Amino acid sequence: MIDTHAHLMVPEFKEDYGKVVERAKEAGLTAIINVGCGVDFSRLSVTMADGKFLFATVGLQPDDALDLNEELMEEWRKLIDADKKWADRKIVAIGETGLDYVRSEIDPEKQKKSFERHLRLADEVGLPVIVHNRGADEDCLKLLGEFPDVKAVFHCFGASLEFARKVWDAGYMTSFTGII
Repeated sequence: MIDTHAHLMVPEFKEDYGKVVERAKEAGLTAIINVGCGVDFSRLSVTMADGKFLFATVGLQPDDALDLNEELMEEWRKLIDADKKWADRKIVAIGETGLDYVRSEIDPEKQKKSFERHLRLADEVGLPVIVHNRGADEDCLKLLGEFPDVKAVFHCFGASLEFARKVWDAGYMTSFTGII
């Protein structure tokens, strides 16, 4: 069993991070994907990853869309390219990224631009994306459709069953939490 969406780099885990990982192993997990959700958390995710049990992603949540620039994209490209040279790859996805029309105060057009840049990077480097979607169902699917080779998982899925079917029909995956 794999935990596909953890944030072990948050301050709440700083004091007992090692114990958290040990408990996960004792509970039968075979891997944890430590999801980057901001500039600093993405860097920490990569630093923490071992490519055996703990894996990393790089990306910006919709709330951080304004932090995305070419310098950061180039940093991620270099990290991913360097990571590809090792047998135990650490970086396994781009994200979390996406659109949040419910909670985010960032202009939807700026969110779309950030999401599109993440999708383009995923397409270039051959990695899947972890999609954050809140109230932006059709826009998320439309943008993903522009990158047909990119695989995606809609994490913490909370939309309708009808939309879930559209996601699955498009070949994407969903993950669920206790909010369902």
